[in-house]
Amino acid sequence: MKRYVIDSSAWIEYFDGSPLGKRVAAIVEDPDAEIATCVISIAEMAAFYTAKNIEFPMIKKILISLSTMYAASFAFCEEAGMIYPQLRQKHPKISFFDVFVLLTARKLHAKVLTKDTDFAGIKDAEVLSD
Repeated sequence: MKRYVIDSSAWIEYFDGSPLGKRVAAIVEDPDAEIATCVISIAEMAAFYTAKNIEFPMIKKILISLSTMYAASFAFCEEAGMIYPQLRQKHPKISFFDVFVLLTARKLHAKVLTKDTDFAGIKDAEVLSD
């Protein structure tokens, strides 16, 4: 069974119905795939859709139906803080939010599915491109 953690950029493509979004849909809607979302991605998406004056509650409802939400514990946050400086050495543009998503994937033995090129070269990530 394939496991994926879908980040906010991939979810946004999915909800936009873009060509990349159709690739995300093929993964998310595959009954043999396990799909998870880090709660930090929910915050990113809420901010994105609110800034565009798009109602987030319906999107949130669909997200919850398609994905398991992964919440961060105190220990998880501490671990994210400890690996962040190491990741920044090889990937200087990777954000702290990205580290939360990546660590979620590692904890779940999954791959991050993202459009974010800051994940390029990270073995636990699949970067979508046109």
